[in-house]
Amino acid sequence: MEYSGAIWNPHFQKDKDKLEKVNRRAARLVANNYEQQSSVTAILEKLEWPSLENRRQNQRFVLMYKIVHNLVAVPFSSLVPADSRTRAHHSYKTISTNTSQRKNSFFPRTIPQ
Repeated sequence: MEYSGAIWNPHFQKDKDKLEKVNRRAARLVANNYEQQSSVTAILEKLEWPSLENRRQNQRFVLMYKIVHNLVAVPFSSLVPADSRTRAHHSYKTISTNTSQRKNSFFPRTIPQ
């Protein structure tokens, strides 16, 4: 579930929910607690596991850092530095897109965050 999480990052809620269900089942397995009355949320808190969505977001930030600092072999020549005269709080211009699939891909999703 962690492999390529930075790139393969679902944007539909139904897909996120499916992944979280797997994470919740894994928490029960790790805690060895299969009781119906027990709270999986409490188990996750006890294990101190962040949500998978937060973990994927952190992975995206780490990968973006590595791309910008040439620590991985991913070209970033298509990224345009942001104009210093704007109020933008990021280093690169946001990539405008017409489709939701492209809008939710790695660069357009990560740069504004």
